[in-house]
Formats: sequence, structure tokens, C-alpha cells
Amino acid sequence: MQKNFILVATLLLAVLIISGCQNKKNGKPESKSKADSQIENNLPTDAPKIKEVTPLQKEDNISSFFKLINEKRIPEAIAMMNPALYPDESSKQEYAVQFNAFEFVEAKSIEPFDKNSWTNDSQLYKVIINAKMKPGCESAPIPCFGWENGDNVRFISLEKINNVWLISAVATGP
Repeated sequence: MQKNFILVATLLLAVLIISGCQNKKNGKPESKSKADSQIENNLPTDAPKIKEVTPLQKEDNISSFFKLINEKRIPEAIAMMNPALYPDESSKQEYAVQFNAFEFVEAKSIEPFDKNSWTNDSQLYKVIINAKMKPGCESAPIPCFGWENGDNVRFISLEKINNVWLISAVATGP
């Protein structure tokens, strides 16, 4: 009798757990944080989705970011960035101006950097970026500041926000 009770209780618990998982997937939408909504609102419908699967995929996310800039798909590239980097339309436009100043840009090599400092939500990569700035840009401090024609070393931080890996910094040093 006691064995039957334990078996029934275990089955009931399993059913409750499974149905709870189903409700999360198919039921009412869970309440979203302000960050969730901001990320979703800033992503174009055809923007690449950046999710954690493997370290290689994170490196592919960095490559995709520069590929989008190179293809002049600037809104999609900006959507791959942490929304905290562009809190208003003016900031977003500044990134668009800078990204449009590239005649050509590509991530040549991407390697994990300082893995000891990595967390579950933040990682740093050393990236060699081949860039060519548009003519006339080389004498302008902005948007070309710090970019040389040829290879440029940048340290790119990825930050996981709501299980989505976003570009959180592109810097000349770690």
C-alpha cells in the first residue's frame, strides 16, 4: 500500500513538473523585464539571433557582427549590441555613422582572451579586424578615430542578457 502511494505521488509530481514546463513554453507569456522588452524591440525580425550554444558560435557572432557592418546592414549589426550602448536614438545614429565609415571590415581572427576572468554572463575575445575606411575619413577624428586601414586589434566583450549573447564593448585594450 505504501509503495503504491509513493508511486502515485511520484507520478503526480512528474505530471505537475511536465505540465509546468509545457505552460512555460506554450502557456501564458511570462512577465518580461524592461531589458527583455528593450532587446526584443530593438531586434529587426530578420536580425541574427545570438544564443549560447558553443564557444565557436560566440566567435561566429562576432564574425557576423562585422559581416553585417561590411554589408551595410547597420540596423541588424546594432541589434547585435547590448541596448545599454545606445540608450536613445541619437546614440544609435552615432553608431550608424561610425559603421557606415567603413569601406570594408572583416574579423580575420578571433580568440578567447583572459579566460580566467570569464563569467557565465561575460566573455572577452581578442579580434584582428581588417578594415578600410572610406576616403576622406582618415583625417576626421570621428567616426574614424582609432581605426587604421589594414589590421586593427580590438577586444570584444560579449555579455549574456536573458540568454542572448550581445556585443557589449569593442575596445582597443582589455
